[in-house]
Amino acid sequence: MALLGAPALRAACPDDYRALVCVMMAGGNDGNNTLVPIAMAEGNPLISYSQYARVRGGLAVPLESVVRIHAGNGDQFGLHGSLKELGEMYNQRKNVAVLANVGPLAEPLTRAEYRGGKGMVPAGLYSHGGQQAEWQAMAGAAFGAVDGCEASEFPLPVWLGGGSGAALRGGGESPRMTGVTNLLRVDDGLAMVRGANTFSEAGLAQSRLLEGALDGVAPLTTAFPNTALGRQLGRAARMIQARGALGVRRQIFLAAIGGFDTHERQLTDQAAALAQLSGAVSAFYQATVEMGVSDRVVTFTASEFGRTLQACGGGTLGSDHGWGSHHLIVGDAVQGGEVYGKYPAMALDGPDDATGRGVWIPTMATDQYGAALGRWFGISEEGLAEVFPNLASFAGGVPAFLGSG
Repeated sequence: MALLGAPALRAACPDDYRALVCVMMAGGNDGNNTLVPIAMAEGNPLISYSQYARVRGGLAVPLESVVRIHAGNGDQFGLHGSLKELGEMYNQRKNVAVLANVGPLAEPLTRAEYRGGKGMVPAGLYSHGGQQAEWQAMAGAAFGAVDGCEASEFPLPVWLGGGSGAALRGGGESPRMTGVTNLLRVDDGLAMVRGANTFSEAGLAQSRLLEGALDGVAPLTTAFPNTALGRQLGRAARMIQARGALGVRRQIFLAAIGGFDTHERQLTDQAAALAQLSGAVSAFYQATVEMGVSDRVVTFTASEFGRTLQACGGGTLGSDHGWGSHHLIVGDAVQGGEVYGKYPAMALDGPDDATGRGVWIPTMATDQYGAALGRWFGISEEGLAEVFPNLASFAGGVPAFLGSG
């Protein structure tokens, strides 16, 4: 693993700059209330607001509260009202797209195959841990796979969650930093421990390099919300601003926001979480405009699964773990103002329902989602086939929500 500013990275990687920013909506975001059907151009009664409201019952968001959007074919949808800023960007700037009914799949799967036990399903389906691992693998798959960049020369994805790292910050070699470094250099004769210590020491060296680069970065004028996600994306913006000092041409950032495991209190809790998402992501986009890289940075959402269309029992309304869900992609490279993919029929025991409760069998695989991001990031077609081995199973190919420039 080379340091972030290693000369080999500057020499080997492509000349342009690109960054991917994944926002994990931890807990399983309810896509049914994120992207609400209003009316389809072909008049499909199973994909309409009246059908959605009838089946969803008390969990349905009021039609008057949504941000109305249109797909290119004339289909009408509503984004949750808490996504006000992103909805305005979708309608006005056309730099926000929606991907419908995405989820982990090894191969296309029908309802009959799922119920007959004949199709392949992801390991750990419906579990938080298993499905977060699936999505994180998709989000980080571009690591080390860009043409012209060896894995040893590629910067590690940056996890933006957690603390600020102030306890081990530089400003010279603090006693605590020196102590940790000395401990890592102790040779106890165990090869595996030595290997782990070497990796950890390299990580601390990267941290020192990063902090030194950030110290020389002028503050941005863009104001970020004082929320957990706002602070994370603010850190990402500073690292992007320091890209020249760091010598990197490709960066991957992983952020997370909680509050989406809505077995109860869904109407209030999801609204608050989506408002935080919209405010932070829109501010981050404005920061990329300020830095002149709004066409070189793509922000996209992930979540371990969607949720059931049918409400679950309990004292207050919520929904249970589902499968396919809908996601947002943001940036000036996005071919926005469009909904990509196939929206599910809002019918219990309908053609898209795996269980009878409104659990949507995905019609677009995470491999397809990741491949579109990876292709834009610089992975070759041969590399895509290697990084996303299930891609060839899907006749729909790679969704075209990103330009090639």
